[in-house]
Amino acid sequence: MHPLAFIRAAVGVSFALAFVRAENVSLGVVYQGKETVFELPCANSGRRAIWVTEAVSSCDCLKARFAPAPVEPGKTARLGFVYRSAVAGRFSVEVQLRGSEPAAVLGTHTVTGFVVDRAWLLPVAQLFGNSASVVAGLGEAGPAFAEASAAGPGSARSTGSTSSPQAGSGQATPATSSFPAGAKLALRVGLLGSGLAQKAVVIDTRSAERFAWMHIPRSLNLPAFAVKSRTDLRECLLVLVDEGFAPGLLLEETASLRRLGFRHVVVLDGGLAAWIRQGRAVEGTESTPLAVTSLPVSDFMRTRRSVEWRALEMKSRVPGVAPLEFAVEVDRPEDLAKVLPVLGQAVAGRQATRILVVAPDQATCARIEARFGATNPAPIFYLTGGRAALIAYQEEQASLAQQTHELIQIRPSRGHSVAAGGCNTCPKSGGR
Repeated sequence: MHPLAFIRAAVGVSFALAFVRAENVSLGVVYQGKETVFELPCANSGRRAIWVTEAVSSCDCLKARFAPAPVEPGKTARLGFVYRSAVAGRFSVEVQLRGSEPAAVLGTHTVTGFVVDRAWLLPVAQLFGNSASVVAGLGEAGPAFAEASAAGPGSARSTGSTSSPQAGSGQATPATSSFPAGAKLALRVGLLGSGLAQKAVVIDTRSAERFAWMHIPRSLNLPAFAVKSRTDLRECLLVLVDEGFAPGLLLEETASLRRLGFRHVVVLDGGLAAWIRQGRAVEGTESTPLAVTSLPVSDFMRTRRSVEWRALEMKSRVPGVAPLEFAVEVDRPEDLAKVLPVLGQAVAGRQATRILVVAPDQATCARIEARFGATNPAPIFYLTGGRAALIAYQEEQASLAQQTHELIQIRPSRGHSVAAGGCNTCPKSGGR
């Protein structure tokens, strides 16, 4: 068990009873060995001012960087912290905020994220960056692929059908590849700046349906959990690909595969969204960025705790409709030019945040994508169905929660106390 990391700053002020709401704060993907600076909220819902005089964390890889100060009733203070880990992997650290009296626990926050070795992230520019190496690995398909991969920004093309998925069927029309049927799947890739040239396999981990809509030419459609069964790929350079909105999920699979002996596994940085936004060729029934950057509500809710999202909602034209509580309201798409640079500002030691746009219709999403999609530093995704779909999802989940299921029994967990220690990435805590 790892000893507690105590971060003390004692002041002689009496404690006034108050309550600080527990928060689950995701740092997203942070870089191994780099300091990540962030803030935790401390909202005073009591009637008197409170003082946060001590922060107790479950691992000493997280330290406080704030001075004691009063938090007035109804106000929220932003308390500075810094996280740094020397080991890659998923982490979860509990932080207790305490008052001037030792036993006065104001609230407990949970800080989560994924520590990654930057070498595990492969920029789009480095994949298929060496045309000679690509052609050498493709044999007779080389000239066709070299022409497609040389397409510059703004020249993304689909080598398959341009028809849309059949309405109401939920099935996509099979893509027609322009590559010879006998072309090798394993590509010869030159990684710019690394000197590594070896047989590479691009593995698209998305569902078969989404793969049919759009995918990188000659990529293999295989669920991430099934890669470990392909022992024939153990010595290949494996490039894992998904949409790009939840990088931590694939990075976790990368860590698992490396432990199993797959030594050369990387994740395409930014996913398929970054690929098409940089003008790279695609195959499938769709050829526009919106086909891969439109995010179903279920996917957003599933990753809301593990991905650092910044939400923007286009202002509703319906009188009396309040903006979503977690989103910044914007009047017009043109106003995003002022908001996006602020929300997507790079933070040292961590990967860029993800921007979620909640728009009233697909046409608005298309306008935003055309102007900002390829140039904005932070990846932009669009909530499928907008506000209406989100509200319908929340109402459905609330209805399910109220139903009584006699055959289902949920056994409560034993709970994890701060004293249990460790964030699963710190060597001192017995992590990886």
